This record gives sequence, structure tokens and C-alpha cells, in this order.
Amino acid sequence: MLDYLIQHVGEIVPGETLRRIAGTSDWARSLRMLRQEGWALETVKRGINSAYRLNSPNKHTPSADVFPITTKLRFMVLKRDGYRCTLCGATSQQKGVRLHVDHIIPRDWGGPTLPWNLTTLCGKCNEGKKNLFSGFTAGILQYVPETAKGKLGELIGRILKERKKNLGELEDDIEKLSKYLESMGYA
Repeated sequence: MLDYLIQHVGEIVPGETLRRIAGTSDWARSLRMLRQEGWALETVKRGINSAYRLNSPNKHTPSADVFPITTKLRFMVLKRDGYRCTLCGATSQQKGVRLHVDHIIPRDWGGPTLPWNLTTLCGKCNEGKKNLFSGFTAGILQYVPETAKGKLGELIGRILKERKKNLGELEDDIEKLSKYLESMGYA
């Protein structure tokens, strides 16, 4: 996929084309990884579909937070959130529901990959969140009225406070599980 984007640098490439080239249903993750690695990949809206443009054939220095969501961290967040989408309550037990662990404050806005900044979303809610925020950047906040910034800050603060509440208990559980697995030879 990267080779194709480099060959078409500066051009708008439909998401369907990238999906076909990637040959995987999780092609959007590949795009996120390219961004995390420092490729200047822009999302361009074309009606209801997304398209993408690689703005430079060269990588730039990636953001400070380049850590992926590890399996251990994903498990911890899913457990904390009760294996449910925090927006609609869907569970993976329901037909066609796949749960994702996503950043509350987007990485592009400086949000770290830490438990308090992660939440569980079903595929439908995650896609809706992406569509809602795809046109925003951290810079857009300078145009948001101060009263709205205060409300946004309060909302983010409430979400993060809720996320931190049971973190210590979950970390203890993960540590116990890790020690048990090591004692069983699964290290």
C-alpha cells in the first residue's frame, strides 16, 4: 500500500482502491500505522466516502507517542469497560459486533496511548466517531469559542476521571494474570 501511495504522491486515492491493494479487511489500521510511522497521509472527504492523499514521499518525525495499543493494554481496557461499547452498549456477543479500543483524545491531537485515554467502541460507533472528527485537527480548536472550549474541557475531564477510577484495580489484575501465566510457562 505504501509503495502505491508513494507512486501516487499528491494524488487523491479512493479508500476502496487502498482496501483492494491492502488485501485485508483491516486496511484502515495499516493507514493509521503509516501515519504513526511519520508518513504525511491526509484523509480527504469525497461525499460519504473517504479518500487519502500522501503529501510527501518522505517520512517526517513521528509524534512523540508512537506506541501501539498492545494486546495487554487492549485486554485491560476491554475488561475495564465491561467488554461493551462505551457509547451504545453493544457487546461482541451480538451478531456482527466487533469491539475496538480507541483513543478518547486522538493521537494526532497529542492524546497518549495510556489506559485513561482509551475507550472501547464497537465498529459502528468507532466509524461514526472517525467520520465526525475526520475534518478536525488540533489547530481547529483555536476557532472554537471559549465557552465551548470550557464545555469540551469539562466533558473530556469527566471522561478521563471515569477512566482513571478503576485503573489501579485493573493493573493489579493484569499483573496477577501475567505472573500466573509466567508460572505456567507461557511467558
